[in-house]
Amino acid sequence: MQEHAAASLLTLSVSSVNKPTISTSGTIPLLVNILRYGSPQAKVDAVMALYNLSTLPDNLNLILQAEPVPSIVHFLKTCKKLSTYRCRLVVYKSKRKQNCNQPSKKKW
Repeated sequence: MQEHAAASLLTLSVSSVNKPTISTSGTIPLLVNILRYGSPQAKVDAVMALYNLSTLPDNLNLILQAEPVPSIVHFLKTCKKLSTYRCRLVVYKSKRKQNCNQPSKKKW
């Protein structure tokens, strides 16, 4: 069932028209959960869907709130598929977003 859900969300997440609807429907935590506990194929599809959703700036905060980075790092260590490039991009974007949201330290 998870494989079908992840594959469907991956297909829908390709279209920029669908991205806001997907993110507001609460599916980002579902994708992260699939990334943590799903089958290998479901994990690949979940990562790819998260990548597609991360191209919409408003979605990046929602993705970060779901805390996918540890699962993505684990996935990177165990997966040999080409989706590892997109995993790295999601991690990179999340790190950049976190760094931008942190208050700057003033040097006196």
